[in-house]
Amino acid sequence: MSPASKPSPTAATAQARQVQSQKNLEESEARFRTVVDSVQVAIFINHQGNIAYANPAALTLFGAVDADQVLGRSPFDFVHPDGHAVMQERIERLLREGSIEPNENRIRRLSGEVREVEVAALRIEDHGEPAIMVMMHDITERKKGEAALKESEELFRTLADAIPQLCWMANGDGWIFWYNKRWYEYTGTTPEQMAGWGWQSVHDPQALPEVMTRWQESIASGETFDMVFPLRGADGVFRPFLTRILPVRDAQGKVTRWFGSNTDITEQRDREAQLHEAKLAAEAATRAKSRFLANMSHELRTPMTGVLGMLDLVLLGKLEDEQREQLAMAQNSAKSLLRILNDILDLTKIESGKLSIDRYPFSVRGCLEHTLHLLLPVARSKGLELRLELADTLPETLLGDQVRLSQVLTNLAGNALKFTEKGSVVLAASCGARLPDGRQEILFRVTDTGIGIPEGKRDLLFMEFSQLDDSHTRRYGGMGLGLAISKEIVGRMGGKIGCESRVGEGSTFFCSIPFEIAAAAAAAADGEPAGEPGPLDALPGGQTVKARILVVEDDPIICAMLQKLLRMSGYQSELAGNGIQALGLWRKGGFDVILMDVQMPGMDGFEATAAIRREEAEQGGHIPIIAMTAHTLKEDEQRCLEAGMDRYLPKPINFFQCRSMIAELLEAKAK
Repeated sequence: MSPASKPSPTAATAQARQVQSQKNLEESEARFRTVVDSVQVAIFINHQGNIAYANPAALTLFGAVDADQVLGRSPFDFVHPDGHAVMQERIERLLREGSIEPNENRIRRLSGEVREVEVAALRIEDHGEPAIMVMMHDITERKKGEAALKESEELFRTLADAIPQLCWMANGDGWIFWYNKRWYEYTGTTPEQMAGWGWQSVHDPQALPEVMTRWQESIASGETFDMVFPLRGADGVFRPFLTRILPVRDAQGKVTRWFGSNTDITEQRDREAQLHEAKLAAEAATRAKSRFLANMSHELRTPMTGVLGMLDLVLLGKLEDEQREQLAMAQNSAKSLLRILNDILDLTKIESGKLSIDRYPFSVRGCLEHTLHLLLPVARSKGLELRLELADTLPETLLGDQVRLSQVLTNLAGNALKFTEKGSVVLAASCGARLPDGRQEILFRVTDTGIGIPEGKRDLLFMEFSQLDDSHTRRYGGMGLGLAISKEIVGRMGGKIGCESRVGEGSTFFCSIPFEIAAAAAAAADGEPAGEPGPLDALPGGQTVKARILVVEDDPIICAMLQKLLRMSGYQSELAGNGIQALGLWRKGGFDVILMDVQMPGMDGFEATAAIRREEAEQGGHIPIIAMTAHTLKEDEQRCLEAGMDRYLPKPINFFQCRSMIAELLEAKAK
């Protein structure tokens, strides 16, 4: 190479600088591409307005398989037509001002799918020419979520504005930021008045401190708020509202919002007050009816004592067969009336919740035989067969209420006899299941060959005052209480009662009752309640007993009857018409037992007994007193015993029971 062909030092230096500059540019571009490739989506638009570079994320966003599908094309090819005008305006402003704020737009992928993007752009230099770097972030899913949330909120607000409750929302700290339309309508306020804690202005000042305390406690604990308090309406009237505030939690369980609803319960409170008043009125009416029935029962029981007692006395005398038969019919009629009185009294006990079931040992066979004995005269008078069918496995002794069980069986068998014109009535008993608690289920069945009961009318059987139809009422009589009371008694005993029947063939009434099994000797040791008395001619006559009975009774017929029966039993007696007379006679001494009527004019039996017991406490001694009363509730008996009386004898007086009590008390006194 000739000297002339060698580059000059100046030229060499310039060439070296150019090489270094090119190298620096390449390194800068490499660093730029690295940065650009690291962002989510980026494209480079050259000064000609075409896409000169797109990073992999941009290719994916546009739906391109390789860069050739994107490079060299106008960015407008990928922008939704609706956004062209906005994009053009932003490009011009960017080139003019150097920077612009980010915005949102829509792009269209090569497949035609539209995506939502957030766009940021910078003006840069490209070989001395202005160019644009665009960075995008796909926000399609976020926008869908926002749209769904907006739709949900709009739906929520629409629903919240439609419901009658006052609704509102607060942030996690309890700051209320939204009320529904109904809130403003009721309170007559505006959003400006209700901002923040403005809701306090519609609260009752007296209730507000407790409301605030409870609300702050809920905010602190994150627990649901429930409370009733008054809110003032646009008319200035405070009305009670049931308020419930629920916490709204995020994915981490933090309370971010509170949703509250206030329900006007004015009408509910009014209805409750009306129902309460109606309930009180109904209870008062029931009590009045119960008192009336109880008083009626009391007023009828007193003369019934005289009727039955005098019939017993007449039947003791010498009578012709026809006279005895007629008097026996009168006696049965009187006893039927007494059973009706007992049913009415039981009804009052049921309505007042005072029907009690006792528990003592008794013989189930004896109870069934006693029922049969009571009903045999009725069966014989109609020419019907009445028989018992008892399983050999029946326990000897049960723990329960024999009197109530006998009442149920008598009702069932009595009805069977009433509605049977020919054939038979069978009273059967057998063992059912043995219960896990050790009790034995006893099954009772009363089967007849009577008229039968239509299926559609069986539900009426166990309703109070219900009859199958008017013809039965006229032909067969009855008040429609027996089966209703029987159902209640069986239910109180823990059992069930029902009926099977075919019209024209007969019916079977059945009940199953669980009993505890008692020791065989317990019934005899403890004694069973007295049943119906035997014939009066079983009374001993002509035998004198050295005992004097003071009879305190204001009814002259009962006095005459008791004196006669006491004399026939060998007792001496003296009469007192009220408590004052009784007290005077007792003070004279010489009496062994007092038969004390409870309800008398002047001084009643309770006052007389109290006076006697007070004087005995000072002077010593104790005379047995037997209460006689037409009040037959359990609490009546308890009241008599608590008043100091030794025994309780309900009217109409069962003289065999009376005589047994006198003998028992005299025997105890002798010891």
